[in-house]
Amino acid sequence: MGSTYYGISDETIGAIVIVYIIVALGIAIGLGCACRVIMKNKGYDNLGAWFCCGFFLGVIGIIICAVMQDRRQQFNQFNQQYGQPPYNQPPYGQPPYGQPPYGQPPYNQPPYGQPMMNQQPGVRCEGCGMINAPGTKFCSGCGNKLN
Repeated sequence: MGSTYYGISDETIGAIVIVYIIVALGIAIGLGCACRVIMKNKGYDNLGAWFCCGFFLGVIGIIICAVMQDRRQQFNQFNQQYGQPPYNQPPYGQPPYGQPPYGQPPYNQPPYGQPMMNQQPGVRCEGCGMINAPGTKFCSGCGNKLN
């Protein structure tokens, strides 16, 4: 026969502890998922780390995620300031969506992938349009693998 603590048996205490652990784990997973979703919607990478932030820090992790700046706004402000194409636009060197390829009217530029007269030699990234040094395996602008 098991002992009792303050009139509660060992079996009851064990059941209470198990229920408490399950509930606490569920809440921690929910807070981790909430942090992950918040940071994904703000344009951040490394979502596993943000899940861990919510899982281990709980409500403090949610507050941290809520006060972090939206990276999509930073990216759009940077692109507007420096003339980069906004989201959902082709990288420089490609015609706008739905337009004929370069070299055909109304464009007087060489087709995509061919260098312009004063363009430095190198490999153009298909992801961001940046020209990389010859022999480079990864784009220095966006990190994509070059052909």
